[in-house]
Amino acid sequence: MTWQTFLKEEMENYQSKPREVMWQLCAIKITEAIQYVVEFAKRIDGFMELCQNDQIVLLKAGCDDLISSVFEFGKNLCSLHLSEDEIALFSAFVLMSADRSWLQEKIKVEKLQQKIQLALQHVLQKNHREDGILTKLICKVSTLRALCSRHTEKLTAFKAIYPDIVRAHFPPLYKELFSSEFEQPMPIDG
Repeated sequence: MTWQTFLKEEMENYQSKPREVMWQLCAIKITEAIQYVVEFAKRIDGFMELCQNDQIVLLKAGCDDLISSVFEFGKNLCSLHLSEDEIALFSAFVLMSADRSWLQEKIKVEKLQQKIQLALQHVLQKNHREDGILTKLICKVSTLRALCSRHTEKLTAFKAIYPDIVRAHFPPLYKELFSSEFEQPMPIDG
C-alpha cells in the first residue's frame, strides 16, 4: 500500500465533487485497502487455521478498524517511530479481536491475539527505550472502534439517501464488509 499526497488544487477538486461521487471514490479507495488487509491477514501465522466463519467475522469487523487506523492514526503512529514490523504486529493485534460477535472459536482467536501481543511487546522492548509504547498502542484500539462507528453511521445515512448509488456503484467487497448484517459469507481464497 502506498501513500499518496495531494496538492491543494487536487484537494479542492475532490471537495467540489457531489456527495455521491465522493462516496463512490471513497468506496473504491477503501476497497483497495480492504484487499490489502485480506492479503495481510492471510499471512498472519494461524489466521488460515481459523474456521472460515471466524476469518470472515474478523475481517468484516477488523477491516474498518484497520482502514480507519491508516487514515486517522498515521501521524500518531509516525510520532512513535514504529518500524514496519511493529506496525504489522499492531495491525494483526487489532484484527485478532476475540470480542467480535459471531465468532465460533473465540478461545482460539484470543490465544492468537495473545501470541501477537507478546511478539509486539518483545519487538517494542527490543527496539525502544521508552516504556509504555505498548500501552499507548492498545489504548488506540478503543479510539479506532469509535471512528469505525462514525463511518458506519455516515454510511448508513448515505445508503438511506442514495440506495441506488450504493447498489450500483459501490464495489462488492466494500458493500459486503460494511453491510449491517452478515448476509453472505465473504470467501477467503487460500
